[in-house]
Amino acid sequence: MLSPTSYELSVTVACGHNQFIKLRYRGTREKNEQIADAKTMMCDECRSQIRAWMEADNGEQKFSMDFPPLTGTPKQIPWATSIRKARYEKFGAMMQVLSRMSDNELAKNTWKALYLMLMVTESRHWIDNRDFAFTDLNLFYEVSNLMKDPGRNKGAVMGNGPYSYFREKAPFVLQRIALFDVAILPTVDVMPTIYT
Repeated sequence: MLSPTSYELSVTVACGHNQFIKLRYRGTREKNEQIADAKTMMCDECRSQIRAWMEADNGEQKFSMDFPPLTGTPKQIPWATSIRKARYEKFGAMMQVLSRMSDNELAKNTWKALYLMLMVTESRHWIDNRDFAFTDLNLFYEVSNLMKDPGRNKGAVMGNGPYSYFREKAPFVLQRIALFDVAILPTVDVMPTIYT
């Protein structure tokens, strides 16, 4: 059996910044898998900035949104509605702050990720992801998926969150959200009714 090899490597990650990663592998396949995984994440600095936005108590009012109706069984819909409401309570003020940072790519993509999270209409998705939905890791995955260069955004997608959900069920939503500007979002109808 081969002894593991360890070293640090600088890779360009999803946010476009360079990040040093520590590799520990036994073969080329393991090495390549670790490098590919690292490229799907954001750098430490971007993750720290998102955490700071999440933890800030800025006293802002929540971003004003109209939510699409949820689909599902009569038992699922009220449960999913309460989960979505809790997420909006947690992230609504953060969205208001981010909506004013239209010149900051990280802020724009964080806003878009939160918007996508709140626009999922399938009750089952809310219920199945209720424990993971409120973590910074979940938000990192969603922002990373949105920040990837279109040429690199092929193949596997991290997590089973809203980005994966829309990629599978309504890819045009992701195409539309990539095109619009946060500064004009309140007047843009980006989310037509797409599920039954």
